[in-house]
Amino acid sequence: MGQGAKVYVVDADCAVRESISALLQTAGIASRLFASPQALLDAFDAADAGCVAAEMDGETGSGLHMLGALRGRGHGVPVILFSRLCDAGAKRRAKKAGAAALLAKPTDPVEFIQLVRRLLAV
Repeated sequence: MGQGAKVYVVDADCAVRESISALLQTAGIASRLFASPQALLDAFDAADAGCVAAEMDGETGSGLHMLGALRGRGHGVPVILFSRLCDAGAKRRAKKAGAAALLAKPTDPVEFIQLVRRLLAV
């Protein structure tokens, strides 16, 4: 993927999106922000997206549905899902959908950046 690839961040809460973007920026990783899974699907650019970080079940749509739509379009971009409820059922659903990881929301910033770097291979 390389250093030019961006992390596409999807969250209904503007403050959360901007916080994740700021965290990524401090790590030298570019991002592109979306208020809903549908907004990401409408603007998705496989040449630009290195990975996606999205709410699993948000106010504006399901990250699981978005992940399925991306796979249905033939995009293999790694997707990190966030959930306030990270129980065994949520983990199974995320894994079955093909998520690269399911992280608790809020998540450990160091763990998140390490995961993103591994997925982007930077």
